[in-house]
Amino acid sequence: MAERILTVPEVIARPAGHLPTGNEYVAIPALSARDGSIAGINVLHLGARGLLEYDGDGEPFLRPVVALGSPDGRRVELRDRLVWSRLEHWLPRFELGAAELAVTGTVFAPLGCKGLVYALEVRNQGAAPVEAWVGLEGRWARTLQTVYTSRPVAAAQHAFRSRWAGGLALEARVGTALLAVAIGASEELDTLAWEPAQGISFRLGKVVRLAPGEGRALAFYVAVNLEADGADAVLVDLRRRGWRELLDQTRGWLRERILDHPDSRLGELLNRNLFFNYFYALGNTIDTEEGVLVTSRSPEYYVSAAFWSRDALLWSFPAVLLADRRRAREVLLAAFGRYARHPGAHSQYLDGTVLYPGFELDQLAAYPLALDRYLRTTRDESVLGEPAVRRGLERIEAALREQKHPEAQLYATFLDPSDDPVRYPCLTYDNALAARACEVLAYVRDAWGDQEKSENWREAARLTRLAIREHCVIEGPLGPMFAWSVDLRGNAEIYDDPPGSLQLLPYYGYCSAADPVYRNTVRWVHSEHNPYYCARGRFRGAGCAHAAQPWPMDAVNRILAGDAEEGLEFLRQAEMDGGLACESVDPETGEIRTGAAFATFAGFLAHAIYRSRQEGEEGAR
Repeated sequence: MAERILTVPEVIARPAGHLPTGNEYVAIPALSARDGSIAGINVLHLGARGLLEYDGDGEPFLRPVVALGSPDGRRVELRDRLVWSRLEHWLPRFELGAAELAVTGTVFAPLGCKGLVYALEVRNQGAAPVEAWVGLEGRWARTLQTVYTSRPVAAAQHAFRSRWAGGLALEARVGTALLAVAIGASEELDTLAWEPAQGISFRLGKVVRLAPGEGRALAFYVAVNLEADGADAVLVDLRRRGWRELLDQTRGWLRERILDHPDSRLGELLNRNLFFNYFYALGNTIDTEEGVLVTSRSPEYYVSAAFWSRDALLWSFPAVLLADRRRAREVLLAAFGRYARHPGAHSQYLDGTVLYPGFELDQLAAYPLALDRYLRTTRDESVLGEPAVRRGLERIEAALREQKHPEAQLYATFLDPSDDPVRYPCLTYDNALAARACEVLAYVRDAWGDQEKSENWREAARLTRLAIREHCVIEGPLGPMFAWSVDLRGNAEIYDDPPGSLQLLPYYGYCSAADPVYRNTVRWVHSEHNPYYCARGRFRGAGCAHAAQPWPMDAVNRILAGDAEEGLEFLRQAEMDGGLACESVDPETGEIRTGAAFATFAGFLAHAIYRSRQEGEEGAR
């Protein structure tokens, strides 16, 4: 007998207190709010089929230091004294108004660059001149590969002075070079030292002399490439361009994409999650410079650095469209060209090969639904002429036909939207998405001039809609409602799942929000009849067997289903993962309990907030 094994997340005791930032190439997932240190930096690597990370193994890979007089002088205490803000909702900046020295730190990864900048500014607030050593210190303890979880790479560690920029080169070699980091500064340094110490410990900085009231800035550049000479060349480029110009350009790019919202709290949530999704649910690989799509570029997410079509195309993609239509087109072509080789696969490596087998109908439907969203938003019909789109859709058509039930116009799935085995094979939510996918396939076939196949898919959509009404409506405790799953032998399951909630049937165009069967279903989801509805505590909401605590995704589902105020109030009040989307929260505190750094869901959250604003404006007209 087959085992119904659920792969569930671990419960998180308390938030990590990190301020993630980054760009297309470099992710900084663990910038500490306590002291400004960086636990590690990572890049996407197609050859490694995941993330490669330089890590301090419990100690910071990079730590800012300000000391009086010399590197070994009395240090200005940063821990638990920093006041943080985010420039343009994405670039972390701290301020410390100490008695002797005021310190400001800004961390950012310039757009399009294979590197990051840690700028430190110090100001003498005393009445006498002062000397201060300003620098970075750190420890490169290990190189990690992450696919779902992190594990050490057996790479030799080499440290030496870089050839052109005069900085510190840190190169990981596995016979040949695998990855390298080069660290330098905006001025010549008087301290550049390293030593083997359970890895490589290092220190870079210089002494600055400040008159009363005088300020000084020293920026540290951290460049990444495939080997040390390439990292050094990136370091030279960063120094030539200058950190202030790079910061201005990055802030300008972000400013152009900030979305307005009349509610300041919701506006902050909207834009913070918009940019977190943009930079952590997709990125460019360091070894091929190709765009790839992932659940999250943060190892804090429990299945990070892998592809799920649901996550990428149903949740992340609408927000990418909001931020940058050109990038959205690239995302769509990457999805069809790289990942649609296995449409409906549970999860895939960066290169598109299957990581975790198991067919999921909603993940198959995600491809045509994302294409439909792109066409409706951009009116860019040229994408239909792309060979990758044609090949991908033909594979999707074949896979969809294989899943049709032999006795009815319903489609089967092996796993549900939480990636867990189903009790009965025909899910109502999944089939609603499949019906919409059939309509999109009919539209595309018509655009390609294939009228016969267009009519076939249009008829399949019509019959699937009717079959849902015939087979998936049952008598529930509150009246007729949509079942979660059925087997067409008289068995049905009453259940709901935030990642694929029945609340979203109107959102995906299956029925009206006023439909009485739908209304009874939604009432059931948020009632005592639902064993996974949390009715106690400040943060009430639905969970599921995968994670029983309230899901912020349930709040998003409510917003998209038209019950906006309840959902928006949940998001206003819940801290989640430091203001970023997470899987579930504590019902009393609203703090994260499962699914940290959930980048793809961050996109869905941002999309829902923005959509509710648009609908509110339309209703006020």
